[in-house]
Amino acid sequence: MALMHDPLRLGAAVRARRHEKDWYQRDLAKRAGISVGTVRNIEQGKGASDLVIAALEKALEWVSGSGARVLAGGDPELIPAKPASYVSSRTRTPLDLSEVPLEELQAELNRRIEALVKQAVADNPDAA
Repeated sequence: MALMHDPLRLGAAVRARRHEKDWYQRDLAKRAGISVGTVRNIEQGKGASDLVIAALEKALEWVSGSGARVLAGGDPELIPAKPASYVSSRTRTPLDLSEVPLEELQAELNRRIEALVKQAVADNPDAA
């Protein structure tokens, strides 16, 4: 069985990922260290060298070898995101905040800011 090599699939995958990241072709070109014309050619299915594909993988946050998988009919694999971490100012221990919804973090931050503002006003009644 012959190995499939489909540069149109690669072009479509690169374009889709670029759109996911809300980048223009020039943004991807800059991040990958290639020309806008090269990005355009790849997205049009004109193929690319292994070095260019490796640069694209890095820029698009794909696992190494994803370009070859796409060319062979598979899907790219994203590099797993590192969990957000925060070091508690009280305990000096790292906390993993990756599972906390952003809305909860924003609400907690707002509560803390409001408390600090109220305390500052209480400490300086003449300043208000």
